[in-house]
Amino acid sequence: MCNVMRKNDLQSLITLLDVFEVITITDDDENEYVVLKSCGVISIDNVDDKTAFEAVMNHTHIIDDVKKSNINDIEEFSNKLLNTYGNFLHYKYPSKHFVVYVTIDDSVTLRFHQKWSNEPWYYIVNEPVYDSTVLYFEC
Repeated sequence: MCNVMRKNDLQSLITLLDVFEVITITDDDENEYVVLKSCGVISIDNVDDKTAFEAVMNHTHIIDDVKKSNINDIEEFSNKLLNTYGNFLHYKYPSKHFVVYVTIDDSVTLRFHQKWSNEPWYYIVNEPVYDSTVLYFEC
């Protein structure tokens, strides 16, 4: 019997593929940001918090309505996603260094930012973020 892809499954797959379309934009101070093409930002002025800017622009819900009964499968998927996405960013931008996060709660969210000098990471890893699990990958 052939499995039929549900509309929600298809939308999740499209969303997942969209995160592999990234662009760079430069501010007035010549800082180069890597952002998701889908965020719609093509130009910016000066940015006070470069880490937060990228982390907010690079925030995508991959799976919605996560059921607690699937949490082991979700964590396994999330670790693979982190590794794959981190390696993608490293390959595409070998001179830049990134932190990629997957947040698991009632949804699975992917976000990333560069490791900017003199700026803290977006999340303090190994500290609770509400009722979420935060996984991360440095590249």
